[in-house]
Amino acid sequence: MSLVGIIGEYNPFHRGHEYLISSAKKMSSADLLVSVMSGDFTQRGTPAVFDKWKRAEDAVRGGINLVLELPQVYAVSHAGDFAHAGVKLLNDIGCDYIAFGSESGDEELISKIADLVLEVEGPRRDLIEILMEEGISYPEAREAAVRRLDPDIDLTPLFSSNDILGIEYLKAMKKLDSYMVPLVVKRIGDSHIVSASKVREEMLKNPEDKVRLETLEGAYFAIARSLILEKSVEELESVPSAGEGLGNKLKQEVRYAASLDDLIGRVKSKRYTYTRISRLIAQMVLGMNRNVQLTKGQGLYVRPLAFDEKGASILRNIHDSEPEIPVIESPARLEGNATLKYSIDVTIRARDIYNIIQGTDMYRLSDYVRKPVYLTRESLI
Repeated sequence: MSLVGIIGEYNPFHRGHEYLISSAKKMSSADLLVSVMSGDFTQRGTPAVFDKWKRAEDAVRGGINLVLELPQVYAVSHAGDFAHAGVKLLNDIGCDYIAFGSESGDEELISKIADLVLEVEGPRRDLIEILMEEGISYPEAREAAVRRLDPDIDLTPLFSSNDILGIEYLKAMKKLDSYMVPLVVKRIGDSHIVSASKVREEMLKNPEDKVRLETLEGAYFAIARSLILEKSVEELESVPSAGEGLGNKLKQEVRYAASLDDLIGRVKSKRYTYTRISRLIAQMVLGMNRNVQLTKGQGLYVRPLAFDEKGASILRNIHDSEPEIPVIESPARLEGNATLKYSIDVTIRARDIYNIIQGTDMYRLSDYVRKPVYLTRESLI
């Protein structure tokens, strides 16, 4: 039977995700879906609005059969590494299709842009480097470099969040020589299907959610601020998204900042984007180090977070196929090299820190104790 893969964050799970799931089923005629999902910290570099166990359970209730964890080192990386890790994981467990949302819905255009971006990030990297010397950010330099290769191409997808990730997914598939078939689902922006960011905005209108999320962010900022004060500039510069004096800039501004958003706003500039600073702070809090080389998907593992009865059969098939990526159910049973250990250590630390800032039981809800969520057919009715 065919298997469709989806990379998601479900932060939180909403009707747009349901639409993607139903569309992927129709386009592929498949009835088995597996999703690779970010853990407790998202690609934007912020704590998720709900923990990974709840979001994984919500995804299964919404139609996914098996939710696997995207290691935290990749979940808080830039779009390229985030996408490459997710695509490799889906590819290596045997997915036939990969489905993703798209503002443009134009697979041909997205694929053409992916080819051009691969060109300027590889053989024509010199174009980006020359442009960045003029003081512009990497995304701006990349866009300008692509325009030099093809002045007439429509680059609108480079400015739309889902299309940006779609381009990265296709780039990863080309690099991996993946056999998966892309299913590009055009997003519907009506009053019934809104983005996750809009859902988060609506949550803030609810007094209970507002207090919870503000408390979560405040506790996270307190940890981040104390670590920035504690660490040396050299230690801050060793964080993957740092470099070019960002560590020193954080040290200079941290005492003046009243909130996380304020701190990021003080550090960001035309060259250093808000998202990069946000990810840098998350990577620092999680103890990530750029000296640990994570290339070609090193540090990946197959770990279930939630599944239903069909998902259990997918998981058994993954076990039986003996994929190159190790299959684990608990970090306590981990066996592997130093890179894999680093990856799972970061994930464990993310779980512990999320429990601290959420004020929940660090032992009972730790990655050492918490088991995957199993939903029977009766519980889904």
